[in-house]
Amino acid sequence: SGLFTIGGTLNVAKTVYATTNNSATQCSILVNNTLKCSTLVTDASGAGGHGLSLGSNGKLEINGVGGSLGSWNTTNNTYSLPEFSSVIFSAEGNQTIKSGVTFSDLVLKGSGVKSLTGGNSTVSKSLKLEGTATFSSDGSAIVFGPLAAVYYSGTGSQIIGSELTNAPNSLRIQNTNGVSLGRNISVNGSVWCYGNLTTGSYTLNLGTTGLFFEETDAARVIGNVQVT
Repeated sequence: SGLFTIGGTLNVAKTVYATTNNSATQCSILVNNTLKCSTLVTDASGAGGHGLSLGSNGKLEINGVGGSLGSWNTTNNTYSLPEFSSVIFSAEGNQTIKSGVTFSDLVLKGSGVKSLTGGNSTVSKSLKLEGTATFSSDGSAIVFGPLAAVYYSGTGSQIIGSELTNAPNSLRIQNTNGVSLGRNISVNGSVWCYGNLTTGSYTLNLGTTGLFFEETDAARVIGNVQVT
């Protein structure tokens, strides 16, 4: 029972159990720096309750193949992922993104497919795709906050897919190997190019407020752009 505070980096090789059968006193984990683990178990807790909170700059990294946030059960459990906190899926293999969660910063890195199933989740600040990781869904979508940015910073060429079913405020192409569209997309605000964005047969829709920044001959949008 009591509060366990992580002020540095804690590496747990296997599973972290963010749940308790305690019926008298709440057990809580507060991550002020970084917690790394293979996966989380977040099953229903006893009446005493359990809390899992990230500090405003706290990071939770799930690094196991098949790893996830668990069931994220709210029976006698509380969770806090405040602004500027980060949840990172970094395995060299497939992982599952929990539906029904509001993330501030969501980072998909390593390799494999990071899948969102069973419902939408929200990203309020940033979505970052790094390494060779890709996103997939069963029709579930990421809903972006009004100021959310999406960053493509892969180690090889990347294809924009269903992660941009909905429009972010900002799109940042930070991959010098290039990024291409795998679907039509919309951006409500700015597009920043530090590598080429190639539309192919698809269209980048900037609506009435979209802007380009940092375009050069070596880093720009190539293809179809629609402004309404």
